[in-house]
Amino acid sequence: MKKYSILVVCALMLFALAGCGKDKVVCKGTLEEGGLSADAEMIAEFDKDVVSDITVNYTLKDEETAKTWCALFQLMQDESKGVTVKCSGKKITIKGIDKMDSEDEGETPIKTKEEFIKYAEEESKLKCK
Repeated sequence: MKKYSILVVCALMLFALAGCGKDKVVCKGTLEEGGLSADAEMIAEFDKDVVSDITVNYTLKDEETAKTWCALFQLMQDESKGVTVKCSGKKITIKGIDKMDSEDEGETPIKTKEEFIKYAEEESKLKCK
């Protein structure tokens, strides 16, 4: 009985440390648009295969381009509830990008793990793990 109790406690601790059923997919690569390029990392968190949060990190080649991109992304932040944009040097972090109302822009919102991976790999040309 004592062995059984120890196993149950260990199993519960592992479950708690693993994030209580939350899953994460990280996709990385280089995005190129209009002659500009940036290293990109998209991190999606899921709760039972449903998107709970998407964060995108961009690292640009120079700070001047990063400032321009940052200004554009901050406009997006102003228009979208739940989206936050942080800029520091050559790095831009956008959190809550899944909260954007993409249906207004004619896009299908990403709601599942399968949709996220398909978007990241096919549309953004990133590699997912």
